[in-house]
Amino acid sequence: CRKVVMTPEEVRQFRGSGESSILEKMVENYLAYYLVNEKLGGAVLYDPVAMSIGINPLYATAQEDYHVQVETKGSLTRGMAVADLRPFSPSQPTARVCIDIDVESIKNDLYATLLEKSKIYKEYKK
Repeated sequence: CRKVVMTPEEVRQFRGSGESSILEKMVENYLAYYLVNEKLGGAVLYDPVAMSIGINPLYATAQEDYHVQVETKGSLTRGMAVADLRPFSPSQPTARVCIDIDVESIKNDLYATLLEKSKIYKEYKK
Protein backbone atom coordinates (compact mmCIF):
# COMPACT_ATOMS: atom_id res chain seq x y z
CA CYS A 1 0.00 0.00 0.00
CA ARG A 2 2.86 2.37 0.71
CA LYS A 3 3.55 2.56 -3.03
CA VAL A 4 0.29 4.44 -3.65
CA VAL A 5 0.91 7.98 -2.43
CA MET A 6 -1.40 10.94 -3.12
CA THR A 7 0.77 14.01 -3.57
CA PRO A 8 -0.29 17.61 -2.97
CA GLU A 9 -0.14 18.12 -6.75
CA GLU A 10 -2.57 15.25 -7.27
CA VAL A 11 -4.96 16.71 -4.69
CA ARG A 12 -4.88 19.98 -6.62
CA GLN A 13 -6.05 18.21 -9.80
CA PHE A 14 -9.45 17.90 -8.18
CA ARG A 15 -9.92 21.68 -7.94
CA GLY A 16 -12.89 22.75 -9.99
CA SER A 17 -14.34 19.23 -10.06
CA GLY A 18 -17.17 20.03 -7.68
CA GLU A 19 -15.71 17.56 -5.20
CA SER A 20 -12.46 19.43 -4.64
CA SER A 21 -13.26 21.23 -1.41
CA ILE A 22 -14.63 18.05 0.17
CA LEU A 23 -11.62 15.99 -0.90
CA GLU A 24 -9.12 18.63 0.17
CA LYS A 25 -10.73 18.92 3.61
CA MET A 26 -10.80 15.13 3.95
CA VAL A 27 -7.10 14.68 3.22
CA GLU A 28 -5.68 17.96 4.56
CA ASN A 29 -4.52 16.70 7.99
CA TYR A 30 -3.72 13.22 6.70
CA LEU A 31 -1.56 14.67 3.92
CA ALA A 32 0.19 17.07 6.33
CA TYR A 33 1.04 14.20 8.69
CA TYR A 34 2.67 12.16 5.93
CA LEU A 35 4.55 15.12 4.49
CA VAL A 36 6.04 16.00 7.90
CA ASN A 37 6.43 12.61 9.62
CA GLU A 38 6.84 10.02 6.89
CA LYS A 39 8.62 12.15 4.28
CA LEU A 40 6.96 10.23 1.45
CA GLY A 41 5.95 13.26 -0.60
CA GLY A 42 2.27 12.61 0.06
CA ALA A 43 -0.31 10.51 1.87
CA VAL A 44 -0.42 6.71 1.67
CA LEU A 45 -3.83 5.48 0.51
CA TYR A 46 -4.10 2.26 2.53
CA ASP A 47 -7.87 1.84 2.54
CA PRO A 48 -8.45 2.90 -1.09
CA VAL A 49 -5.76 0.42 -2.21
CA ALA A 50 -7.33 -2.44 -0.25
CA MET A 51 -10.77 -1.50 -1.58
CA SER A 52 -9.44 -1.28 -5.14
CA ILE A 53 -7.89 -4.75 -4.96
CA GLY A 54 -11.14 -6.08 -3.51
CA ILE A 55 -13.03 -4.65 -6.49
CA ASN A 56 -10.45 -5.65 -9.09
CA PRO A 57 -7.99 -8.38 -8.03
CA LEU A 58 -5.97 -7.73 -11.20
CA TYR A 59 -4.45 -4.70 -9.46
CA ALA A 60 -2.47 -7.23 -7.40
CA THR A 61 0.42 -8.10 -9.70
CA ALA A 62 2.16 -10.49 -7.29
CA GLN A 63 0.78 -12.61 -4.45
CA GLU A 64 2.16 -15.23 -2.10
CA ASP A 65 0.68 -17.53 0.51
CA TYR A 66 1.80 -16.89 4.09
CA HIS A 67 0.84 -17.82 7.60
CA VAL A 68 -0.64 -14.54 8.92
CA GLN A 69 -1.86 -13.71 12.40
CA VAL A 70 -3.01 -10.48 14.04
CA GLU A 71 -0.86 -9.59 17.04
CA THR A 72 -3.09 -8.74 19.99
CA LYS A 73 -0.66 -8.70 22.91
CA GLY A 74 2.65 -7.23 21.76
CA SER A 75 3.68 -3.69 22.57
CA LEU A 76 5.51 -3.15 19.26
CA THR A 77 3.08 -4.77 16.84
CA ARG A 78 -0.29 -4.73 18.63
CA GLY A 79 -3.09 -4.80 16.07
CA MET A 80 -0.76 -5.52 13.17
CA ALA A 81 -1.07 -8.43 10.80
CA VAL A 82 2.21 -10.34 11.03
CA ALA A 83 3.24 -12.72 8.27
CA ASP A 84 5.68 -15.58 8.76
CA LEU A 85 8.09 -14.96 5.89
CA ARG A 86 10.47 -17.81 6.63
CA PRO A 87 11.02 -19.92 3.50
CA PHE A 88 10.46 -23.17 5.41
CA SER A 89 7.89 -22.05 7.94
CA PRO A 90 6.43 -24.84 10.09
CA SER A 91 3.05 -23.05 9.94
CA GLN A 92 0.54 -23.63 7.16
CA PRO A 93 -0.43 -20.59 5.07
CA THR A 94 -3.57 -18.84 6.26
CA ALA A 95 -3.78 -15.98 3.76
CA ARG A 96 -2.92 -15.03 0.21
CA VAL A 97 -0.93 -11.81 0.56
CA CYS A 98 -0.58 -9.15 -2.10
CA ILE A 99 3.10 -8.28 -2.34
CA ASP A 100 3.07 -6.00 -5.40
CA ILE A 101 0.49 -3.83 -7.13
CA ASP A 102 -0.13 -1.90 -10.34
CA VAL A 103 0.28 1.56 -8.81
CA GLU A 104 -0.47 3.52 -11.97
CA SER A 105 -3.72 1.68 -12.71
CA ILE A 106 -4.95 1.97 -9.12
CA LYS A 107 -4.24 5.70 -9.02
CA ASN A 108 -5.74 6.35 -12.46
CA ASP A 109 -8.94 4.44 -11.68
CA LEU A 110 -9.27 5.83 -8.15
CA TYR A 111 -8.83 9.42 -9.29
CA ALA A 112 -11.20 8.91 -12.21
CA THR A 113 -13.80 7.63 -9.74
CA LEU A 114 -13.25 10.61 -7.45
CA LEU A 115 -13.63 12.91 -10.47
CA GLU A 116 -16.78 11.00 -11.49
CA LYS A 117 -15.21 10.02 -14.81
CA SER A 118 -14.95 6.27 -14.38
CA LYS A 119 -17.14 3.58 -15.89
CA ILE A 120 -17.63 2.05 -12.42
CA TYR A 121 -18.87 5.36 -11.02
CA LYS A 122 -21.24 5.93 -13.94
CA GLU A 123 -22.69 2.40 -13.58
CA TYR A 124 -23.13 2.92 -9.82
CA LYS A 125 -24.98 6.22 -10.32
CA LYS A 126 -27.58 4.57 -12.62
